[in-house]
Amino acid sequence: MKRTNLISVIIVVLIIVAVLISVFPPKATGKNIEEAIEKSGRHVVKVIHLEKIMDGDVVFFYKSINGGKDTTLAAGYTKKTFWGWEWVNGGEQSRASEEPGQSITVQYFPATKDTPFPIAYGEISDPQIIRVSVQTDKRAKEKEASIVKNGTTSIWFVFLNPSDGTQIRANGLSQSGQTLISNSFSL
Repeated sequence: MKRTNLISVIIVVLIIVAVLISVFPPKATGKNIEEAIEKSGRHVVKVIHLEKIMDGDVVFFYKSINGGKDTTLAAGYTKKTFWGWEWVNGGEQSRASEEPGQSITVQYFPATKDTPFPIAYGEISDPQIIRVSVQTDKRAKEKEASIVKNGTTSIWFVFLNPSDGTQIRANGLSQSGQTLISNSFSL
């Protein structure tokens, strides 16, 4: 008799917990990645690239800024959960896209728990730049970045190790390997 009552209580508690979880999902979740980003307080103008990593995606997108007058390149880590897609962590560049004189931009996100960060990324606006190499203050060897093109948009990104340091130099290289521009970022 006591065992039956204990099992009944456990079942009722599990049902209550399941109902509470389904009624109160985390606030930054959505049916798809864009909806999760929107619920995190960011307005997605265009998704540029999804990079599958760990148990989710790093999403690169243009975010609306200045009351919708400009956009900026943003990135974040999203993952699939029981409730849908969840925005875990990310941010954006501190400047508007297509700022004059910037043929390559640099942004860095440090290591954060439960994310694939650190990551360095940016935009490429000079079509002569076909490779990007990244140097850090604590890594002697350069690391080659991945480049993704989506229509007229070109971005680069590279996942780093926390031990690589937080001072980043991105070098935009031509077909012949000549450095066309070098741009830095430091935390």
